[in-house]
Amino acid sequence: MKKIIVFIMLLSAQTSFGQLINGGFELWDTAYTGLYSPSMTSLFGVPNPKSGTANHWISSSEWATDQTTDSHSGNYALILHNWYNYARGKITYIEPISYRPKYLQGYFKYITGGVNGRSHGRANITLTHFNGTSNDTVANGVFLFDSTMAYTPFQITLNYVSTVNPDSIKLYFINSDTNVFSDVVCHLLYLDDLALSDTPLGLEELTIDKDGIRIYPNPAVNELNICNNTSQLLEFSLYNVLGERLSKQLLGNTINHINLSDYATGIYFYELRSEKNIIKTGKVVKE
Repeated sequence: MKKIIVFIMLLSAQTSFGQLINGGFELWDTAYTGLYSPSMTSLFGVPNPKSGTANHWISSSEWATDQTTDSHSGNYALILHNWYNYARGKITYIEPISYRPKYLQGYFKYITGGVNGRSHGRANITLTHFNGTSNDTVANGVFLFDSTMAYTPFQITLNYVSTVNPDSIKLYFINSDTNVFSDVVCHLLYLDDLALSDTPLGLEELTIDKDGIRIYPNPAVNELNICNNTSQLLEFSLYNVLGERLSKQLLGNTINHINLSDYATGIYFYELRSEKNIIKTGKVVKE
């Protein structure tokens, strides 16, 4: 299905509503076994990495932009990565636009590493309007990517500062917003299925509640991630629809992984408890 959508989009010179041209990274101008492809496979297990440039995207360097068959959907996704301590992968998208979308949405994975700590991947989106002499900003948005080993939905809300309609969109992604000393290859930011939208995703994983806990993805396949942004240990319990507890796990103030691979497809319930109180409950769908 993604290939068909991309083909239809390429028939238009303008960005069509709800999509970016080649937002699924199915089309590549170049793709070849690059200098760092073997390191990506040996260090991180990336399947079929190939250096190159995705169609309709401007790359800072083919050496830091890779095609991979480890995609959220379709045949390919894109990876941005560091190499050594000074060079960071970045891609840019610039196209005409004639409407006012509310969100940029997509899916990502972010595998961080390095001996001097972790960095953040970053996305910036700007809508502009040409006033005859210069470009005025109409809307903008920013997103920082946290570490996650599984494809996770993300959403950037566009903040409008003008009532005029935009005529251009500029979007860029960078795999780390600071240099990091590390191995030859590090900080792999996977991107796939990028789209513009007027409808919020509305998924639980896109918000961090006032209790400081983020749970994603939901629905989940084999693994549930729980980001504990509180300063305390929490106890996570998973129950079936009969109220029987299936598992119990202590969560530190980091990203914790709950293995769901042994459970059947269906609906489950969770409970998060501090030392004294139940602080969060909810539903998990296992696909």
